[in-house]
Amino acid sequence: MALREQIEKDVKEAMRARDDVARDTLRMLLASIKKLEIDEGRDAVDADVVAVLTTAAKTSQDWAQQI
Repeated sequence: MALREQIEKDVKEAMRARDDVARDTLRMLLASIKKLEIDEGRDAVDADVVAVLTTAAKTSQDWAQQI
């Protein structure tokens, strides 16, 4: 299963579990992936998804250190 498909599946599971934090986080990741696809003009492959996840993790760490 592709990483994007797994994230979409995880969003649905988070919605069923009423886990708002997980749902919102995964939706944010999907939005970043979709933005990348629009900017690049092609479908994202797993390497692109990993790059988005890495960027999101680094941004989150930087934000947490500033608090």
